[in-house]
Order: sequence, then structure tokens, then C-alpha cells
Amino acid sequence: MNRMKRLTPWNLPLSGILALALAACGGGETEAPDLLECGPGTELSGGACVLAEDTCGAGLTLNENDQCVPTEELCGDETVYDTESGTCVGPEEIVCGEGTIEIDGRCLVDNPLTCGEDTVLANGQCELTEEICGEGTEFADAGCALIGETVCADRTVFDVALGKCVDLGNVECGDDTFEVENRCISVDTVADNLASSADVVYAEGGDNALTIPELETSLVFAGTIEANDAGEHQFTLSAEAGDWFELTVFTRGLPSPMAIIVNDSGYDRATSSALSNVAQRTFAMPVDGDYTLTIANALNQLNGTANSGDGTWAYVAQISRIEAPEPKPWPGIEAVATGDLADLTENLYQVEFPEEFNLSMNVDMLGADAQAVVDQWASLSEFTESFDLEEGGSFVPERPASGEPVFLLFDVERQTGPATGFEISTQRAVDVDIDETYEFEVTTQPGQMVKISYTTSNPSAFNAQFQVSQNGEELASYGNTDPLNGTTSFSTRPDARYFFAVDGGTYTVGMTNDNWSAPIYDFVPVITIIDPTPIPVAGDESFTFTREEELEEGGFAFYRLDITTPASFEGFLRTGELVFEEPEEEDEEGQWIDDEENPGAGDPDAVIIGSDNFVSEQFFEEGTFEILEFTLLTPGSYIFAISAYEALTQGYTLELDATERQALVPEEIISETFTLETYDLIRGSAEFADGESATIRVYNPDDVVIFEAEASGDYEFLELAPGPGDYRVELTNETEDAILRPTYEFEGVTDADFFEASLGSLDLGTTGAYTAGDRDYYLFRVRDAMLISMTFSVAQGEAISTKVFSRASRNTLREQVGNLINFEDLYASNDLIIVEVVANSALADGYSFDLDFDEVTGVPAVNESVSPGLQISPSTRTVSSSLSTAGCIIIESITVDLDIAHGFIGDLDVVLTSPEGTEVLVHADHISGGLLVGNIPDDIDAEESLDAFVGESGSGEWTLTVTDTYDDGGGSFDTGTVNSWGVNLTCSI
Repeated sequence: MNRMKRLTPWNLPLSGILALALAACGGGETEAPDLLECGPGTELSGGACVLAEDTCGAGLTLNENDQCVPTEELCGDETVYDTESGTCVGPEEIVCGEGTIEIDGRCLVDNPLTCGEDTVLANGQCELTEEICGEGTEFADAGCALIGETVCADRTVFDVALGKCVDLGNVECGDDTFEVENRCISVDTVADNLASSADVVYAEGGDNALTIPELETSLVFAGTIEANDAGEHQFTLSAEAGDWFELTVFTRGLPSPMAIIVNDSGYDRATSSALSNVAQRTFAMPVDGDYTLTIANALNQLNGTANSGDGTWAYVAQISRIEAPEPKPWPGIEAVATGDLADLTENLYQVEFPEEFNLSMNVDMLGADAQAVVDQWASLSEFTESFDLEEGGSFVPERPASGEPVFLLFDVERQTGPATGFEISTQRAVDVDIDETYEFEVTTQPGQMVKISYTTSNPSAFNAQFQVSQNGEELASYGNTDPLNGTTSFSTRPDARYFFAVDGGTYTVGMTNDNWSAPIYDFVPVITIIDPTPIPVAGDESFTFTREEELEEGGFAFYRLDITTPASFEGFLRTGELVFEEPEEEDEEGQWIDDEENPGAGDPDAVIIGSDNFVSEQFFEEGTFEILEFTLLTPGSYIFAISAYEALTQGYTLELDATERQALVPEEIISETFTLETYDLIRGSAEFADGESATIRVYNPDDVVIFEAEASGDYEFLELAPGPGDYRVELTNETEDAILRPTYEFEGVTDADFFEASLGSLDLGTTGAYTAGDRDYYLFRVRDAMLISMTFSVAQGEAISTKVFSRASRNTLREQVGNLINFEDLYASNDLIIVEVVANSALADGYSFDLDFDEVTGVPAVNESVSPGLQISPSTRTVSSSLSTAGCIIIESITVDLDIAHGFIGDLDVVLTSPEGTEVLVHADHISGGLLVGNIPDDIDAEESLDAFVGESGSGEWTLTVTDTYDDGGGSFDTGTVNSWGVNLTCSI
């Protein structure tokens, strides 16, 4: 069914048209005129069935309405012919003559016309049936009869004279027909009658000028596109800003007519290019001046071809001015405006601007057959600007300085089919000044991904920091990009951040303007909630997922790994088929390659994100596939994100084999991240089988190692967070072939109690129940030298373990297990003392903890040593080792212990650097021998005096640097080892 086509009565010369049209009226299924089958006594004329001249017969005559009515002599007994009504009437019972029948007290011709669906024969014509009867009326014979008070159906009105509801124009005409005065008329008939009264006929080389007529009048123009024409006719249309008119183009041989109107300012509108015998639409002209109106064939316009016909491409068109529609109020914030771009008169809105923010219009839906724009008008006669519309896009109407409302007109530039609907929602558009933060909320279900994008009127100045928090706790922070965006090329990197909402709920997103020179104008967050494909992993399982459609360059696809037990994974992310290529030599390794029969296309990448929104694994190999190997030891949910560095035109296949995991394979790294504040702690423990060991490293927020140790047996460590940020702990199996099976635990401690130490006593006992394994931590900042005594106790039958750590030396000063623990005279100076209390059993009511801080008496000694085992070789001619000391305020005296083996000690320079940066050459390269073992100065003479260190602070980091200065000149090079070294300090208080 085509869209209803209507003309107002003054648009057509009606003489002869209605008479021809009566037989074609009916519902939407009315057949085209050339397919009508006319009944007896009628004939086809002008696309409609009409009475034949000889049908009336003797005594009957055609009246001015083309109806057969009886002459006076044919009236029956006791009836007379009434000239006003054209019927035989009688005082009582009517007896109708031959060829007439009595209907509702009136003699009417027995007309053999066949009416279409939803119409009946009445009054010698096809009338609409009871579907137009409203409440309070009923269908009776030829129409709706009044039953008391009545309300007629929509688009009908009750006619008292006729006793029925009559239609106001809601008849739907069939294909190749056109509605005129509520009657369906053949397109050919309408076109022929219009052409006979054309105001302008196209003339090659003529001015072919058109103007928009006055209201309730029309302008008709026509033409024939010859075979040697360019396939189109162009007219000059003069218009003024704010002119509204309807344009209808009828075919008279021109297949699928189309009209296009453009001007030099960029205005470009057209009727639908869908194939039809009639092209019709409404236009609103934005500016004064001349426009070019082109009449052409739709297919030619689509294909760019000219007329190849036989010179019979004739057409006729009509322009009718209409009143500008009454603007509708814009729905407002968080409401949705919906409509059809093809119904222009329904798409004019008046927009009021709030005082505190601008408005951003989001295109939530746009019909696939529409190329659309929205025009902004300051008034109904003053156009200002246009915005292109794209589904998923947005635009911000310009706010007038006057604060007056504006008008928005949603229009279609090109239409290729019936899908022209639209849905537009509205959000706040805010200006964010330099260093200001704008916050908004996002609500998700557990396990969803949130894409955080934005629009702004000055995107080139956009430089921002995004923070995501929940219940006051910051969960993620992003700069201009997030970790996922590193998987795509810079040119296609999506302007978005991705957040894994593992717990779901309501999140607060803050956007801080980090641009140093300009505000961010009209900022609008654009939030997309993504449901990752779930992959539940509960043991040894295999998974395969295939995507057949293209993943465009820079695009993402998300899967959620829900891990209930630790597991390792192996598999492929591939875009084609793979084959394994065997090695050519025994000492070489085979490799996976593209199958030549079914090669891949594009370059996929993959990233794994944990619940903390940090990347735990990434796969960035160049090529059409990725070989996947990773381990997830911590139960929970992870995001497996696939991205296209280059478009995956054939889609992809993801294959994963999960194996329940109890082992740490060679070169594998277990990593955990903790967000900490200053004076928070990182605690770790690991238990290894005999002969096993692994490396533990702690990285600060700048990704610098602040703690490193080789862990074996039952190992524990405690590291202080010197500043706020994200700290990462790694457990690494650095062996080449050993599979380790450690148990481990890493923990960020954020509830340690902090105290500034001062002389006197302190009671820090606790109350309440403890379960075995519960821990408390205490930090004491000791600035001046003092002696510390600590006493711990619990009830009989209970037990605790306590440890005292020195932050400066990173050593455990004391540790003990029991129900009564006493540490005496712990020396500390310019240090941070950390105390750990662990409930070894359940505690019914906490524990007691008493401290005494006393002055130092006597001269303390500090002795520290390390055994680095550093190798001196041609590739490492200079090596350095460091140790830390604490509790030494001022150095009174110093000695140094050395144990260095080398092929020729005379080649070595040994330099000691103090915490304050003083350097002393303790051994020079002119001494011969193979060992440098002993104490300086007791056993070995110092090259330079160690007294250079006297008077300095002895607390901090000491560094020993050993350099082999021998220039081999092409000869042999001696090697050696720094086995151990240490410093012995006597300090003043």
C-alpha cells in the first residue's frame, strides 16, 4: 500500500473528474483503472466505471450527477415526480417505477455498479460503510443514522440532511489512484486534467521560472524529457525564508518521477527515490532567493544515467502553498521525541533552553531509508543552521544570546524507502572549566562493561581525566585513553574508556578538565552498556566462539571469564584456519601458520582485564592470529577483550582450553594489584616445597621495583606504601624448566594504626573476639633516638605471634609466639617501626599491648652486611651492591668488611658511597693479588680515609661499586665475584 495521496479541492480542475472517479472509489484495495471490470450498463472511461448513455432506457434520463432518474411519466400510482429530489414521492406508501428501487422512503435507480471493499452502493454511487460510523450512530442503508446524541468517528462529521456521518478525507486509495475530495481518482485522469491547465510548460533554453502561489491556489507546470535530453528538466523556483509548500509530480510517461530542490547555500531536498507513479512531499524553504528544481527519473538519479527512452517521458507537477504548522513543544530532558521524517508538518518543535545548561540531542534511532538533517530556526522565518543526523550521533542546538526559544525542523534530504522514523532524546550539555570536575551516574547489572564516551563542541581541546567510583571508593582512573585502547592503532583508537562493572550497581563517573588553556564546552557523556558473552570456567573445559560478521578496525568484542577455580588457558584467536609447520632442523621449533587454503584476514589483539580494571594479560602479536597462553589463579570474573588492530573482515574464532591450575610453570608471573594510601602496607606470604624458590617483586605506582627477594620455604614479607597509588606484587618462576606449586597470599593492608613515637608509655590493648589468623598492624614514626620496650599478653590457653620490623633496614628486629611476649630495648632512630600481631588461636577478648619509649644511654653500634654474589666479567665490568642501615644519627667511626675474589685484584677500583652521597675510594687498581678479603682498615689499608664519613648520618642506603679497569688490548680478561661486604658503624646519640 502506497502512502495516501491527497489534493485539496482547489488543486484540481474537477469538471468531469468526479464523474469519472465514482466507480473507482473504495478502500485501500481499489484496483488500478486499467484493471477495472465494469458491470452491465457501465463502461470504462477515464479510469473509472460510469453509466453508459443508453443504460437509462425509455423514461429514464441522466441528471447532472450522472445518475439515471425516472421521468415524470414513469412514477407509479399515487406517486409524483419531485424535481428537487429527482425521485418519485408519494403521500403514503411509495410504488417505484421500472428500473428504480425504494430505499429509505425514496425511489432510487437500481444501479448495477460494483463497489470496492469497505464501500456499498447507495444513491447511485459507492459510499463508505459502517466503519466511519461513530458512537451513537448506526449504519442504515446508505449511511450512518443518528441514534440520539452522537459522536462521529475520527475525520468524520454527522450530516443532518443525510442522516449519517460523512468522511472528511480519510479514504485510502489504492495503487495508481489519487484521492480528491474523499474520492479515489485515477492518476492518469488527474495528470491529464492538470496538464490541460498547466501554468508553465518546460521550454528548452527558456527561463522556466516558478513561484510559490498564494494560499488556496496552485501552480501547475509540465514537460516532456526527450531522448536526447540529459535525463532531467531544471526550473528556477523563487521562494522566501519560511515558505512552506507541497509539491506533487505525476507521471505521464516519466517512470518513477522524482523532484530535487537545491540552492547555492547547501539546501538539498528531494522526493522519495522509491519507485512510484507519483512523487510528493512537503518543503520548508530556509532562505530568500532562487532554488533549482529538477524533475528527473528516480532510477536515473540513483544510477547517474540519462534518458534512454523514446521521448515520451512526460510529467505534470503541482505546487501548493500551505501554512507553516504550529510548532510542538520539545519533550525535554530524558524524554524522547519520535516521528516520521516523511511527515514534515509534524516535525517542527519549539525548544526552550534551561538557564543552567545547554541541551544535547541524541539520535537514538534513525530509519535506514533516510538521509536526514535538522534545521535550526531563530523564528519561523529566520533560518540559522543545519545539523546532519546519524543514528548514535548527537547535536547541540545553539543557544541564542537573547535567551529566546529556537525552532527545530527534522527533515529528510533523501529517502529511498518507507523506513524514515526517528527517535531523539535529550541530555544536559555542560561547560566544564579548567581543573573542574563534572560528575554523572551510571547504573549497571553485575558483570557488564561500560563504554564511557562523550560529545563536546570543542573536541580538539579535550584533555580530561575520568574517575569511576562507587560509595565513595575510587575504582578506576583513566587519562585520555584506558588500557584497552592500547590495543588499537592511534588513528582508529576509539575516543572512549571501558570500565568493567564487576559488582554492578550505581557508579559515579567524574570528568576533570585537564586542559591547561580552555574550558570544555557542551560536554555530554555518552554511555553504552555492553553485555559480555559469559564463559563459566569450573575445571577442565573447552570453549569455541565464532563471529562471522566483520569486526571493524578499532572495534571491540567482549567475553567474561567467570572463574570458580584457578585455571590455565591455551588456545587461539584466529581469523582463518591454521596449520602446524614442522621444523626443518632438529634443534628448531615448529610453528603455527595460516592455512593457504583458508587464510585469515586482519590483525586481532586480545587483552584480559581483572575486576580491578587493570590489564593482567595482553596479546599483541602482528598477524592474522594470536596464540593464547595465560593463567588465572584468583577466582572471580575477568574480561577477555578482542580488538581489531586491522579490520577482521572475515570475523574471528576464539578457541580456549581451560585446565584447572595448581602449578606455576617456568617464566610464569602471578600478579596482583592493590590501591593504597601513604603508610598502608603490602603483606605477602608464600610456602614452597623443598628446593623450590621464586622471585617476589613489589612495584610502586611509577612501575619501579621497591622490594625484591628470592622466596623459598615459608617466606613472608611486609612492605610499606610510601605514597598513594596502585602497587603491584609479582611472584615469578624464573627457572627454565621447574614447575612450582606454591601456596601464596598477597594482601593490601589499609587499616594499620599510625603513631608518632614520643618518650613515655602507651597502652594499645584491644577488646572483642578474634578468629585465628586475624591480624593487626601498628606503625610508629621514630624521629629521635630512643629505646622501645613492648609487652603483649593474651588469656591462658590463647596464643599470638608478634613481629617487629624496621622500615629503614627492612629487617625483622624481633619475633615471638606465645601468650606472654616481652621485647626489651629495641633501638630506633629516624625509622618507621612496624608491628604485626597475629591471632594464632581464637581470642575471646583481644590482647594487651603496652609500650615504653625511653631515652638512649650509651653509644649504639650498627652492623649491616649483604652477600650479593655479583659477577665481574667482560660484559659486566662495573657492578654495584647496596644495603640499608638504621638507628645511627651521627657516625663516630666506621670500618668496612670486604670479600671479593678476582683473577687480578690490582685491576679493581672499589668505591663506597654513604647515604649522604660522600664517595671514598677504599681500594685502587695498583694492588696485586687474587683476593680482597678482610676488614678496612684493620686488615686492609684504605686508598682514601674512611674518616670522610665521620660526622654524617649513618642511616640510609650505602652503595659499594666495583669496577675492573683493565684494558685488555685484545688479550685475556680476568673475572671475579663480589661475595659479600658490610659496614660497621659506631654512632653518637
